[in-house]
Amino acid sequence: MDIVYHEFVDWEPLVIRLIPKSDCQGFRSRVERWLIEWANRLRSQIAEVSSLEIFIFPLDAHGGAKIGIEGITENALEDLLGLISEYKDEIARVQIGYASEEIKGSAERSDATRFVTIIDKTIWPHSNHEVRVEAFTIGKRPVTVAQFAAFAKETGYRSTNEQKGSVGTYNSNDQLAGMVEEERLTSPAFCVSYLDAIAYCEWTGCRLPTEAEWLAGFVLDWKESDEDISQDIWDEVRRRPDALEDANPEWTAEHDTVKNLALVRYGPHYLLEPGWADVPQRLWHSTDYADLCLTFRVVAQNPVPRP
Repeated sequence: MDIVYHEFVDWEPLVIRLIPKSDCQGFRSRVERWLIEWANRLRSQIAEVSSLEIFIFPLDAHGGAKIGIEGITENALEDLLGLISEYKDEIARVQIGYASEEIKGSAERSDATRFVTIIDKTIWPHSNHEVRVEAFTIGKRPVTVAQFAAFAKETGYRSTNEQKGSVGTYNSNDQLAGMVEEERLTSPAFCVSYLDAIAYCEWTGCRLPTEAEWLAGFVLDWKESDEDISQDIWDEVRRRPDALEDANPEWTAEHDTVKNLALVRYGPHYLLEPGWADVPQRLWHSTDYADLCLTFRVVAQNPVPRP
């Protein structure tokens, strides 16, 4: 396995390109698993993980898997290379170096999966009930129209609403009306059912977040505010590197198999306003339910103990 280093500069993200030796089938998903394994190794070093973000791009024309990493340290990179070397039988070449401005901007492409690691934390989902959530890695944004479309194209999958002949589908709905193509493709995939979300997760090798993980990811401060929160504070919190983006109702992994219902979380998001616990923010829906505001995000597939 050849390792090629490009010039390192002081800005991020760091881009690493992995080129397989032969068969590319499943290579991207295997790379994703290696990255999550690496992130798990770092979780004993909280300072190195708290701001870690991983971008995973589709395979390029030569079957190479390109990843971008923000928040990486020299020690963390050394550990990652050690992990990659364990899979040298699959990898022909590794190219390492910080991205150019052009590549750096491509981290926002609609077909890149962007992850952020949420460190261990204690949450109070019912204000007086404490739950400990182990560290996990979650999509910074919901699954986009482009990502779901790539899944549908490769597998021939038809979403629940497409099968029903409904007016609103993930790639054609009122949320997307009037958008230019680039904006449309990077928009969250709305009008998706729990069944659609599970099918997408199976394709990517990811999973839906548990309710506790969803809350741990979205709520950044579990101390209830004594007064209404100003818009300036809301805006400042949303800019934090560990803040999830695009606050919408989202599917979780909670599934009542007897009643065939799945749980949607509507909030809270970021901070806890006075009386937040008195506002209903969770609802069970049929697994084939989909609406114009409902979407989902994924968690990288690694064992996370349920509380």
